[in-house]
Amino acid sequence: MVLMGANACDADGSADKPQAGQAPQSAQATSTPDKEKKLDAPVAKGLASLTSGNLSQLAFYDPSTGKETFSTTLPQYSENNPWKRYSFSPDWKRHAWVKDGDLFVGSFTGSSVYSAYDETPGIKIGGKPTFNGGKRAYRQPRFSADGKKIFALANDEKVYSADPSSPDQLTEEATLEQGSFFGGRSELLWDLTADGKVVKRPAPVHPERGGQETSPDGTKTLIYNGSGWFLKTNGATGEPQLAFETLTDDIDRPVGSGPNPGMDVDIIGWY
Repeated sequence: MVLMGANACDADGSADKPQAGQAPQSAQATSTPDKEKKLDAPVAKGLASLTSGNLSQLAFYDPSTGKETFSTTLPQYSENNPWKRYSFSPDWKRHAWVKDGDLFVGSFTGSSVYSAYDETPGIKIGGKPTFNGGKRAYRQPRFSADGKKIFALANDEKVYSADPSSPDQLTEEATLEQGSFFGGRSELLWDLTADGKVVKRPAPVHPERGGQETSPDGTKTLIYNGSGWFLKTNGATGEPQLAFETLTDDIDRPVGSGPNPGMDVDIIGWY
């Protein structure tokens, strides 16, 4: 709200004339709308989804209505990553992705109106070729638990780590079985402990598309059964109750069903 009032004028009637380097009072009274204020991370609240179609996005939905509350653009044509949530830093401020075998890390930029994980100045990790080894290709990038390092599987079947501040200094962490890189689009043969140690899995894990998530406090679970999203109170008896039929975008268009069934929606958590 702008308050209007009488201002005393000086002799030349220039009360609103700015001093050098100072904006006019009318400009000073103008504030940036909340939606246009810059953010350093997405508003990560509700059901989180990796949504792909014409665009690849990270989106969040209200768990009581299914309506989108925030979305941000992801680097386009990047390779599917079975690590999903772990391809983002714990604070959601950075994202790691692979495109044509190259490994990048980019920061979130923008506002509630428009935002993206910046693809253009993304930091390239381990991108320089070596004399004997040639140029490595990567898959399955993920962040460490503290968000300080990136880990990824390379085409020499080794898992490497790197600090994005020193992107060409790689540390060899583990060697996997032959063929691990080839199957790396959909299966995970390694894991990372809380203290940053790479361990081999006894059997491959094939992450499925997410359709069931538990609330942050552990009291409720949302379940998608093909007909709609149903809410179950954990520990209670009785049938889960319908919460909403479909996820919708910010202008109430169905996401992943209805008129746009070609979109792929992968729920990766409830925050």
